[in-house]
Amino acid sequence: MGRFNSIEKTLSTAQLILDGLLANPELIKVTTPYGYHKAHIRKEKAQLEHTLMLFNAKTDCIQEKKQATRRLNTARTELREVYLRHSGILRAFYRADTALLEELGLHRPTPKAWDRLQTQVQRFYAKAHTLREETTAFPLRADEMEQAQSMIGVIAEARVQQMRKKGEAERTTQLQNEALATLRQWVQDFLVIAKIAFRHDPQQLEALGIVVKAA
Repeated sequence: MGRFNSIEKTLSTAQLILDGLLANPELIKVTTPYGYHKAHIRKEKAQLEHTLMLFNAKTDCIQEKKQATRRLNTARTELREVYLRHSGILRAFYRADTALLEELGLHRPTPKAWDRLQTQVQRFYAKAHTLREETTAFPLRADEMEQAQSMIGVIAEARVQQMRKKGEAERTTQLQNEALATLRQWVQDFLVIAKIAFRHDPQQLEALGIVVKAA
């Protein structure tokens, strides 16, 4: 059915029907013999409100996941830029010492994949701290290296937050879909029954948002 092409359409259709019924007791009198009595309508109204709550929660979770992903990507980009600058300085400083460059992880191109880059960055700064303690003319300042390492911690926390938001988004989406499927089936069933219940007065269906085709 065209009215169920989107989540929003399903929710609005259900709301029109349920609010229309609850606003007009005379309509419920007609549907009661078919099982759609007042208590049943109120129960479905509660189901609709629950589905709306899940829909809003899912939307919020997806936005929060996107924000967490943006924060993670920004932190990774910033650390990568700092690392490229620092590694470039040490490549030049130790250009004649191939063994030390290998210890620093600078004997090969900088990896593009983040997991590999993160491992290399951690190795680089651990070794750089040791070298700074051993070298009086070390070209990197201690506070710069500490800042870079703190950025690694920020990225780790941002990754945790991203995964948590991702899990929340997936869970609320599943719950929404389950509730929506139940609501959609109820609306489809009601439309069939309503056309039977109001067959002698089909114009009443318009009060429920159900379009009646002219004969």
